[in-house]
Amino acid sequence: MSSENAYKSAEKLNELGNQCLDSENYEDAVGYFRQAAEAGLADALANLGNCYFHGCGVEKSYEQAVACFKPAAAQGNVMAQFNLGICYYYGGGTERDYDKAFQYFKLAAEQGDSDAMYRLGVCYYFGHGTAKDHDTAFKYYQMAATGGDSAENCEISAGVGQSDEFRCHYLESEAAKQAEAECAAVEIESTSPSGEQIESSPSAMEQGEELYARGVSFAENKKYRKARRCYKSSAGQGNTKAMTALGNMYLNGQGAWKNKKKAEKYFKKAAELGNDDAQKRLEEI
Repeated sequence: MSSENAYKSAEKLNELGNQCLDSENYEDAVGYFRQAAEAGLADALANLGNCYFHGCGVEKSYEQAVACFKPAAAQGNVMAQFNLGICYYYGGGTERDYDKAFQYFKLAAEQGDSDAMYRLGVCYYFGHGTAKDHDTAFKYYQMAATGGDSAENCEISAGVGQSDEFRCHYLESEAAKQAEAECAAVEIESTSPSGEQIESSPSAMEQGEELYARGVSFAENKKYRKARRCYKSSAGQGNTKAMTALGNMYLNGQGAWKNKKKAEKYFKKAAELGNDDAQKRLEEI
């Protein structure tokens, strides 16, 4: 088989894997991705890495995920670059290395990935892998919020021209002072509240409510990834409506792969804190 035919065959296998994902047939998806990855297809390597990362159709292994992400990232796959940055940032499957995390976020951001732009903002905000620079951090938050527009084209002066998206990212950066710095979980989707007592100061409650409202706005406009990001930060502030909304997103596969276990985890936490809707959702599933 010629190299061109082998590449086309790998692309077809990868597409079959994606179709299996859509139907939640994760084990078959892994099989197809693995075959395509053996041919060196970057998209398949990235997809296989995600399966290992989330434990979908295969035993969860951050080490195997990293092993898949590295060659895919080297080929320029933006998803692999971003996810590899996450692994280095939190130390999943490899030693924690903020410098490398920053480098991979930057590579993905240069390809227009808004999540990577947001993560670059986090790095600049906390001085992780680069010098601390809040002005540059806010520029990247704004770029992420506007889908990658250059910072020079964005109005970011206080109170002027700030979109809902920018307000969301600005508030999230404040909430992230605690959530990011103390995050022990390595999963990409891992901002679920712990069992510890949640901070309930008026400031935290207000930020959580506003982040939840921004998430609702994004969800209504089908911007599910941005909605999920807002809900996660809001949930970290103890907002049970956001926890319930996250549960629904994971249950329906909006802004993330379907994951019933994570949905149940969010519903359970919200229900424990007195949210009746979350309790009903638990009983329904």
